[in-house]
Amino acid sequence: MAPKHAMSGPHAHYRPISAVAPEHTTDGPQRSEYSGKRFYPLVTELAADGIPVAVSLRVLKLSRQPYYRWRKQQVTEAELVEAYRANARWRCAFTSAVTA
Repeated sequence: MAPKHAMSGPHAHYRPISAVAPEHTTDGPQRSEYSGKRFYPLVTELAADGIPVAVSLRVLKLSRQPYYRWRKQQVTEAELVEAYRANARWRCAFTSAVTA
């Protein structure tokens, strides 16, 4: 016999996505320290392409102050080295895939 909290009926398998994976809801990015930071480089790239930062942040439902605080932070030497290494690995993998 199933426990009392188990669902039964034709929709027994259904659970809203917000209950299973709250980070994949349609409300936009979830509010955590990391979730906004992963979009900040995108906002910076879009700004370089002529899209205003305020517009990008509004569409992504992010606040302006944390974005500008993130922009103001100094990049550490270790982060810079890791970025160069990741770029080199990507270029090597991409170049070998294209020429193959």
